[in-house]
Amino acid sequence: MKRFALLFTVIFGVSLALPAKDIGSTAPNFTLDKLTGGNGMLTDYNGKVVFVFMFGYACPYCIGAAPQVKSQILETFKDNPDFVAIGIDTWNGSTSQVQNFKNSTSLDMTMYLKGGTVATSWETTYDRLIVIGADGKFKYIGTSGASSTITQTKSAIQEALNDVTTPIEEVNSEALKQNYPNPFRESTTIPFQLETGNDVRIEVLDLSGKNIKTLTEGFYPAGDHKVIFKNEGLKSGIYFYRIQTGDRSESRLMTVR
Repeated sequence: MKRFALLFTVIFGVSLALPAKDIGSTAPNFTLDKLTGGNGMLTDYNGKVVFVFMFGYACPYCIGAAPQVKSQILETFKDNPDFVAIGIDTWNGSTSQVQNFKNSTSLDMTMYLKGGTVATSWETTYDRLIVIGADGKFKYIGTSGASSTITQTKSAIQEALNDVTTPIEEVNSEALKQNYPNPFRESTTIPFQLETGNDVRIEVLDLSGKNIKTLTEGFYPAGDHKVIFKNEGLKSGIYFYRIQTGDRSESRLMTVR
């Protein structure tokens, strides 16, 4: 196994033990050729949450992780207009080699060629999942194989999407507070505060944005309020709840045990 890893390092010029960039630092830009033709840059996606699959065109671990990437990441967020998924071949393969990878994995994402320099500048390697926020900063950098970091990646994507749909100025005026207890099994309390009376809608959604339950909908006066969410058959996992007041909204994550 050590000889196998060393061989990959020698052939493809990427260390398997590279340190990762710091979370919160700006992701270095790139300009790479697309599999479909033309080129693209990371900055083309400014304002969107970018999910990045760093792969090697013939990496067995990357191919093995593809079904989870497809079902848990791509299918979950594909309908969110603030989300985009890209793949970067860090093995510097040819167009046909990367096309074979895409055909064999059926991953519906924009794929970039000859991305070894990106792996170097981002201080990462192949078989890694990365999340970049709408502000262009690293939100999550996987430090182990893609198949083992699906859950963390999914959570990071949702948190980054929440940042997109919850501008700071809105949070200050309509304060949705953290639910308690959290995590919870049977029920949890969701507090919120209004500076002025307003029509309020609070709903619970899954990570894809699908409405699970509307907790309240109607007029509330200024002041502190709370609603109770009773878990009626939700599976363990991460969900989020959202308050809408007029044309403003704010979301937070919660966990069902």
